[in-house]
Amino acid sequence: MSKVRALGFVAVAVIAILATAACRRIPEPQAGKLPPSQTIEVPSDGKIPADWGRLVAVVDNPITTGVYTMWFEDADGNIRIVYYGVRFRQLTETAQLIERQ
Repeated sequence: MSKVRALGFVAVAVIAILATAACRRIPEPQAGKLPPSQTIEVPSDGKIPADWGRLVAVVDNPITTGVYTMWFEDADGNIRIVYYGVRFRQLTETAQLIERQ
């Protein structure tokens, strides 16, 4: 019975060593890889300008209930991000512009 236990212990030890050796640390994301964004004014009439391009995505904000993030991409590939609040039925006063380089 002791030989069986010894073999079992050795097998578990070998598996643990192989599993540890096979695991690699996932590299940390590198800061500065995203292009810088700038804050731009949203028209006071609450309308999205046509030159902002096509609506690419609408995302429910997981942190703030009732706020949606809208992503637009223009013909040059520039991205504009604006927030819409359902409670007051209006866009935020500013948006983010990420320019294509």
